[in-house]
Amino acid sequence: MEPDSSNRFYFPYIPSDQLWTNQFNTPNSSLEFSFEPCIEDKKLSAMSLSHHGYILAVGFITGKLYICDAITFKNKIDLNEHNCEVLSLSFSRDTRHLVSADKSGQLQIHNVVTGKVDYSRDFKRKILKVLYSKFDQDEMLILLENNKLYHFNPKLDLIFEIPGNFSNVIWGVNPYEFIGSINKSVSLYRYNKENEDCSLITEFNILSMSRDKLGEITYIDLSSDGKFISVIDSNGNGRLTSVEANILVGKCTDEVSKTKYSHTVFSRDNQYVFYLAKSLYNAFTVYSVNPFSRVYQNRGLKEVIQGIEPHPTRPIILLRYRHEIFSWAYQNLVPIYNTCPEKDLMKVNQEVEEKETEFDVSDYENNKPVSKYPPLQLMSREKERFLNIFPDDENYPDQIFFLPFDHQLTKPVEDE
Repeated sequence: MEPDSSNRFYFPYIPSDQLWTNQFNTPNSSLEFSFEPCIEDKKLSAMSLSHHGYILAVGFITGKLYICDAITFKNKIDLNEHNCEVLSLSFSRDTRHLVSADKSGQLQIHNVVTGKVDYSRDFKRKILKVLYSKFDQDEMLILLENNKLYHFNPKLDLIFEIPGNFSNVIWGVNPYEFIGSINKSVSLYRYNKENEDCSLITEFNILSMSRDKLGEITYIDLSSDGKFISVIDSNGNGRLTSVEANILVGKCTDEVSKTKYSHTVFSRDNQYVFYLAKSLYNAFTVYSVNPFSRVYQNRGLKEVIQGIEPHPTRPIILLRYRHEIFSWAYQNLVPIYNTCPEKDLMKVNQEVEEKETEFDVSDYENNKPVSKYPPLQLMSREKERFLNIFPDDENYPDQIFFLPFDHQLTKPVEDE
């Protein structure tokens, strides 16, 4: 079957000696997706994966917005458009809603099942970031261009301004906790829902020594187990800090971007941390978390990477360019044990034996992740369109949808 001419698919070969392989490599399928080049309305501006990684939301510079299958990039469903560039996207934990924010300050909450807009609000200022809570599907954090941070509940239409001038923010691992950066500091905060106030819990150490030059924090990420924080500052330095010990674990100074696209993320299993590299090389650098050591650097990509997001259940990352989204699978990244990684060449161990594995992306049951968790617990796709991935999520029914939807089979799921 020929790919849709309006949404072209490319099937690149990734050399195995780079220790990067396509996890779903088959003769007729790939995880790389591209739009027609040099078309203004095809310029990407935002992307987001659903909680368990089965649905991908894509926003465009013109305000266009749609969702599609994150595994095959098919089954595209258009959502209500914005009037200008979409800057931030975030799925609710139950995947039933997608919040989108644009350059003018317009916020929309889309019903993923019906495709309609359930809520809309104008914040009058550019929205830099919007994040649904990991615990409460009716709450979110909103960061504006004037560095004002808001805790927002659209269901109750309640909004609370959190004091401080924040440059970035992420949710913590506990309810009502978040990590925010103000100027050159990164701290853990707790929001008191009853009293509607916010208190500072801990300030994290992200300096290696008193003379260490630290710029304004431009991006933060927290490992899913809550043990490590990764940040990038305005000087282009990536830093990894242990949360429990509150000490700097390592510093990434090799070719990290100083542009507005500075970004850092942890891998799904928290074994690796990714840093976007200088736009000169259009690359990203990968460090192992324990021990902190550079294990890989990809060079020579054709465009500047504007966004990077790990898949929550599979060993792949999504790379967003201006016109394209690439999905790269990683495996066999071997740490180089060194106490001073900044002064070592950090050659990737090429002696690791790779075993090529083929998957049929048309069948989800053959598409099993390499993970510490048990295989996906899939129900019959004919009778039910929900699945539960993590066995330790008994306190929250983490159902998620397949695309396309069958509205007769899609039933509301109540929280326990």
